[in-house]
Amino acid sequence: TTHATNSTHGARMSTDPRQQFEQAVGGWRGALESAAPALAFLIAYQLGDLNIALWVAGGLAVLAAVARLVRRESLQFVIGGAIGVALSAWFVSRSGKAEDFFLPDMLKNAAYFAVYLVSVLVRYPLIGVLLGAVEGEPLKWIRDADRRRTAMTATLLWVLMFGVRIGIMFPLYWANELAALGIAKIALGYPLFVLVVWLTYRLVRPWYRSVAAEDLL
Repeated sequence: TTHATNSTHGARMSTDPRQQFEQAVGGWRGALESAAPALAFLIAYQLGDLNIALWVAGGLAVLAAVARLVRRESLQFVIGGAIGVALSAWFVSRSGKAEDFFLPDMLKNAAYFAVYLVSVLVRYPLIGVLLGAVEGEPLKWIRDADRRRTAMTATLLWVLMFGVRIGIMFPLYWANELAALGIAKIALGYPLFVLVVWLTYRLVRPWYRSVAAEDLL
């Protein structure tokens, strides 16, 4: 999973809100590209060995990037995925432990959880800061009680998402439950991300009229 710090897109965005949302989160191809490396790693590891599993996962990430280059489409999702697979391969190569394939993503989610939670605790919810910056006024919303409350609620959604991920995945990692860990990675990855982006978009849209769905990524 790539989140609320990247709004660069290669393709022109639709003016229809629903189409904007689908384009912003990558549509069905985004779901496939997100799940494929982890799923391929699990299957290849069960059928072969650790090195084969790493090569298969890395190969799929590269193929996804090449396919988007050929189609002249945005590389936003696949570049993040390719970097994640490369980091995962490095972790596994150092430890020889298959579960470490999922460790970089877990650590990233733990870091995001901490940052979003701290922003709530200090009363400067990160979603409000980011969307205020999109509108060119990063902190003006703080003086508006309704906007601040909305930003707080939206930020708590992201805290909950990251918290659910690490709360489920770390115990599975410590228990060496590779198959369950892979399933959790897929189930709590793109589907949960899309849900949280959609709920956030619905929450903030009345207060941030100039904000598009891609500004949440």
